[in-house]
Amino acid sequence: MDNRSEIRDFLASRRARLSPHQAGLSPHGIRRVPGLRRSEVAALAGVKRTDLPNHARFVFLDTRAGQFWIDWDRVADASVGLLHMQAARQPYDKALADLIGELSTRSDPFRVRWARHDVRAHTTGTKRLHHPVVGRLELTFEVLTPAADGDQALVVYGAEPGSAAADGLRLLAGWAATREEQPPDPDTGRT
Repeated sequence: MDNRSEIRDFLASRRARLSPHQAGLSPHGIRRVPGLRRSEVAALAGVKRTDLPNHARFVFLDTRAGQFWIDWDRVADASVGLLHMQAARQPYDKALADLIGELSTRSDPFRVRWARHDVRAHTTGTKRLHHPVVGRLELTFEVLTPAADGDQALVVYGAEPGSAAADGLRLLAGWAATREEQPPDPDTGRT
């Protein structure tokens, strides 16, 4: 029995009952629906950040990134925008400065984008990618950032139920599970 819609409705009804003020948060922006936003719930839960340096290295330094991300230019622009935001928040972060230096010296596309100084947070949208095992996936995403720690975030991806992307994710999950069950190859160490 698939009860995801019931769970979604239940959680949405609980979020709608609590205002940001009641939760101890400062309301900001225009609210389209009553209650807490999903990102505010995540803030209250203390959700942690994904690994921006690894993502940026993959986007700009891995030759497979162009085949993986269908909208590579959009992903590249967003990655640089996030790095600009992070650099503004933490101007003395040596690891971040080293990452920006590495990307600037090794990637012309990064260097051009970095020089534009575009800063923009992409907190919701759609990512289109081509996975080498299951093919094309179109996933929605939302970035959840805790109010108490703006340097942390969790990116949540989803697929429309019954869509080709949902089928692809199910297939990918099964594929990953069978790979975990296989013993590693003694020569390569890979399954």
